[in-house]
Amino acid sequence: TGEVLWRDRHPYTNSWAAPTFAAGKLLVFRGNSAAPKGKEGGGIWCHDARTGKLLWRKSRPVPTGQYAFSASLVVHDNTVLACWHVGKDVLEAAAYRLADGETVWTRRYPQVLPAEGTGEVHVSQGCLGGGVWYCSISRTGRSGKVVKEQGQGGATLALDPKDGTR
Repeated sequence: TGEVLWRDRHPYTNSWAAPTFAAGKLLVFRGNSAAPKGKEGGGIWCHDARTGKLLWRKSRPVPTGQYAFSASLVVHDNTVLACWHVGKDVLEAAAYRLADGETVWTRRYPQVLPAEGTGEVHVSQGCLGGGVWYCSISRTGRSGKVVKEQGQGGATLALDPKDGTR
C-alpha cells in the first residue's frame, strides 16, 4: 500500500550506506555529523525489522568529517562485521553478536593509508567470499574524486571474520 510501517531518527549522523537485513533485524551504520558536545553521533543501530523497535546500539567515536560509510554492513555466522577510520592512518574493525550487540572481537590496523594527506576517507564494509571478509578504504579529494597522488589512494584488507586477523 505504500503506508509507512515505522521510522526512526539517528541524529547527528550521515551515511550513504543501505541498511542490512539479517534474521529479522535491520542494521543501520551511520557516520558522525558534527554532534554537539556530549551528544552521540555515528554508530550501529539494530532494529526489529517488523516493528522498528531498537534492539541494540553501538556508538562509534570517530573523527567527525574524516570518514564516511559507503557500503552496507556484512553479517557472517550471526556476527555483524564493521570497519571504520579512526584517524590518521588507522582503520579499526569489529564483530558484534547479531542477537544482542555484544563485542566478539575488535582490532586496529595501523598504516593502512598515509598519515598525511587530504580529503575525506571512505570505508567500504565490503563483502564476504571464500571465508574471507574484504573491506576497503580510500581517500577522496574535495571534488569527490579519488585522490591519485602517490601514497594517497586506497587499500583493501582481507580479514578472517572469526577474529579479525589480517
